[in-house]
Amino acid sequence: MKGSTMAIISTTANISTLRAITGASAGDVYEVLGYYGAGDGGGGSYYYDATDSSSLDNGGSIIVANDGKRWKLRATGGFSVRQFGARGNGSADDTASLNKAISATGAGTLYWPAGTYLVYGGLVQPASQSWQGAGGQRATTLKKMGNFDLVTLGDLGSIQDINLECQGASYSGRGIVVSNGFSQLIRRVRISQSQGIALEFALNQGGGSTIADLEATTTNPGTVAAVKLSDNTASPKFFSNIWLSGGLFDFSAGGNGVSVTNFYARNLLTSASTALLHIANGRFASLSDPVTLSGSDITLTGVAFSGPVALKNMQGAKITACTLGSGFTEEAATCQYNEVYDQRKPYTPLWTQPAGSGTQPSIGNGSITASYQRSGYACLVSIRVVTGSTTTYGNGTSAYQLSLPFKGHVSVDQRGLPAVVTINGTTYPCWATIGANEDVLTLGFNGQSVRLGHPAAWTAGSTIDLEFSYLVR
Repeated sequence: MKGSTMAIISTTANISTLRAITGASAGDVYEVLGYYGAGDGGGGSYYYDATDSSSLDNGGSIIVANDGKRWKLRATGGFSVRQFGARGNGSADDTASLNKAISATGAGTLYWPAGTYLVYGGLVQPASQSWQGAGGQRATTLKKMGNFDLVTLGDLGSIQDINLECQGASYSGRGIVVSNGFSQLIRRVRISQSQGIALEFALNQGGGSTIADLEATTTNPGTVAAVKLSDNTASPKFFSNIWLSGGLFDFSAGGNGVSVTNFYARNLLTSASTALLHIANGRFASLSDPVTLSGSDITLTGVAFSGPVALKNMQGAKITACTLGSGFTEEAATCQYNEVYDQRKPYTPLWTQPAGSGTQPSIGNGSITASYQRSGYACLVSIRVVTGSTTTYGNGTSAYQLSLPFKGHVSVDQRGLPAVVTINGTTYPCWATIGANEDVLTLGFNGQSVRLGHPAAWTAGSTIDLEFSYLVR
């Protein structure tokens, strides 16, 4: 390239007419008005490189004329796929032209002008290459026309302002795959109706990646994830402004060190191997699918769940300022040290006596009402028992028990919890005890258990009232 010695000496209509030029001299430059015709987005300034007699014609940045001379495209800031013959008209097969453009760009920027590009084979981005669409999410569209993964993103690669129409009703395969490398950038991208996972990161790949302003859907949103990650070691990724509509976030194979903020999704999937996952300021909108949260050291802040939430195989979670749908449950055998904050919710305690002690009490036409509020590692509980005319009072052998919404602390007996029993207008100040790792409280009065006949003969209208806070498992 001769720099200041070059001057445009003429124009030519398209790449075909450039190939037909003969007799070029060093320093000659032609302005090519289009790839197929003037104004189609292709073409550009081409100079004759008199020092090159061996480069192959790549259909865009290097054009070998009919007389064997090499014309080189003068491009500043990157190439356009239109300069390699891609039409983007929604009817032509642009696959070959796109692959030529991708190969020629190398570690540079490839521009995708507005249009719909039909793709009949997967596009693989080289390392450090950037793809830039025309703006927004839908001006530039890649339309899948077969069974394959539409885009494989390269190491240090980026894709911005591009719409991927996966046509999952007709074709299998994923939308975007990150199979290797790190620090990828996905911004203002839409992945529509993928039959396979819309965006998937391979095991421990894509660490340091940023995914922002993403919209993704699959054709089977209840079972096929819109976004899936697989990590068994720290591989942080940063998601923000994510709209999965009816889709799933799948962290069941990892999610180690991942953060998600400002989102809307159907649901999320976790497992016991999910760790160090941080999710904030968004909504999981499925009413019909319960959310099961598993893993360790997971943080959720300002997240709304439309449906019920269950903690299972969960250690060290912190859930604050969240809306937990109709409430949440915690599997006592597999959960520990979870710091959960939730609004006050009703629950129905079971009124029992220890198994094998004799006849069990039954509330009959009386009532048992209760509510709880989880506050970190503690739970605030309110219980009221009112006996009726058909209530039976169990046996006189052992203490009455009332079940708790969550098991008590795994290693601490909690004693002296206040309770009040009222029988025939007489009030008896009682106490309750929660044994270590127990899911019931027992009632006592004056050194004995509260039971049939104690502290007095029970009658219809008798009450048991408790208002206390206890440490959970």
